[in-house]
Amino acid sequence: MGLNCFGISFSSPNITLDSDPTHQKLSKSGYHAIWKEWKENAVPGEGEQRGIAVERMKYCLKKNLTELNLNNLGLRSLPDILPPCTKLDISDNQLSQFPTLSTDLVTLNLANNQWAELPNKLPPYLKSLNVQNGQLFELPELPNMLEFLHADNNQLHCLPEKLPTSLRLITASNNQITQLPEAIFGLFSDSKIVLKNNPLTKKTYYFAYGSIVPNISLSPSCLTKIEYLPPKPLSEIVKVWLTPEQQKSLESKWLEIEQEPGAKEFSKFLNQLANIKKSSIRPKPNLFLRELSPKIGGMDSWLYDLVNSYPLRQKAFLDYGHF
Repeated sequence: MGLNCFGISFSSPNITLDSDPTHQKLSKSGYHAIWKEWKENAVPGEGEQRGIAVERMKYCLKKNLTELNLNNLGLRSLPDILPPCTKLDISDNQLSQFPTLSTDLVTLNLANNQWAELPNKLPPYLKSLNVQNGQLFELPELPNMLEFLHADNNQLHCLPEKLPTSLRLITASNNQITQLPEAIFGLFSDSKIVLKNNPLTKKTYYFAYGSIVPNISLSPSCLTKIEYLPPKPLSEIVKVWLTPEQQKSLESKWLEIEQEPGAKEFSKFLNQLANIKKSSIRPKPNLFLRELSPKIGGMDSWLYDLVNSYPLRQKAFLDYGHF
């Protein structure tokens, strides 16, 4: 069973990996027999170049190559078993069903096909997956070692709730994504997510643009969908995290601080951070502060320290004034 997005369940095809013992023991002649039968079963007039595909598979098997390219051959199906490889390109065909996939695959290009769903279990060592320009409504659980995911131009309604922390790049523009999973805050700060032309909710826009980790890219035109208010001055925005007593006792100090060099830019950072409080999807408390100091107990204590330490304040202005 695949992920459940918005209460709708999608089943995944019954597909196995090549860990099956019969596949591992398959002889060269066994491979050739399977491919020969597949070639002979081609439907006349469909334009499939199965002959070229078979020659490439034989050559890959003979030379023990790590890469197999069956790109742009007009294929509507593939043989049940492909030669072992670590990089497979079957993009730009008319495929809708999967063959048995090698567990050793590191790079898999499935772009520009007719996939409506992916295998429930993808190769465990996969680092790069391209499923652009398909008909996918959801993505399965992603391999733990995945670094690059390209899923633009599908019908995705959401990203997986669990994302591998190894991910460095996700592109999922031109889908139907409305919300972002909290798992994106488990990614590294240099990770990038590109979600242009998706019907994200207003709260999700606030969430994305207020986030610090990772770098989230949305459509510039989508900014007009958000009713932004002018950023509050520093002495006002800090009140979001201060108790009424703290607001009263520190107000005059923050009024003085907001005149310091860098205070205006730092105020913009706090305004972005405050937008997170308007979102129904929030990361764990203080997740944004994990790079500031291991001793930080929360925003209120951090802001209190800034008031009483000019060097710490200047460092904060420098580190966070560019967001």
